[in-house]
Amino acid sequence: SSLALDSGVGDIHLQGVTGLETFSLQTGGTLLLGASISAGTLSASGVTGGVVVAGQNINITTTSGNVDFSNASGINAMTASGQSLSINAGNGNISLPGVGLNTPLATVTLNGNNISLVGVTTTNEQSYSGNVHLRGNLSTTAGGGIQINGALTLLGNAGITAAGASNILLNGTVDGGYALSLTTTGQISLNGAVGGTTALASLTVNSGTANIKSVTTSGNQNYLSAVTNIAGILNSKTGAIDFNGVLNI
Repeated sequence: SSLALDSGVGDIHLQGVTGLETFSLQTGGTLLLGASISAGTLSASGVTGGVVVAGQNINITTTSGNVDFSNASGINAMTASGQSLSINAGNGNISLPGVGLNTPLATVTLNGNNISLVGVTTTNEQSYSGNVHLRGNLSTTAGGGIQINGALTLLGNAGITAAGASNILLNGTVDGGYALSLTTTGQISLNGAVGGTTALASLTVNSGTANIKSVTTSGNQNYLSAVTNIAGILNSKTGAIDFNGVLNI
């Protein structure tokens, strides 16, 4: 079965969708998500207005195909820290506009093949399973950690900030000719090569403890952590490499 909803410039209020093979959404108004969506394929590239996560825990699940909200003006919570969003696209790709940049969600969990992000702000945890393409900032504001299980490719200068003593965990490679800044009072772990394929413009790491493998940048590397553990080679092509704390090799 299939369902297509087109409201023109009017709003669409969804209170749950399940059992559809194909589901299509198009609106220039507000898309209000009051309950979860489960469909074989979801077409949402026609959503050009704002998306509001209204239900407490919204899950969007597809068995095949992509989840593309990239043309929306943004995805925000109904109330700050009051709602969470989880998207599972399986082997499909996920493309999102800015998430929580006006009203932060509580948590965001994304699972897909490739995950394209403009920027995400939550109060608590963020978790990404897939290859992340980032052109902005990821940040938590009330103590949640940020974890990426896949390669991270920078499409612009980016910052990843976890509030308090939460951890930042990047379990794949990091590449892209842009600046990356990582900040938390907890632990930062870069478990894959950084700049191994495409050198970063610069890297700044500021944390309680940092665990670093190999890093290649065209410019400066600044390690401001209290303790930095290095398990590989640091290569700055034209810049300096500075340490502000204890260095363990």
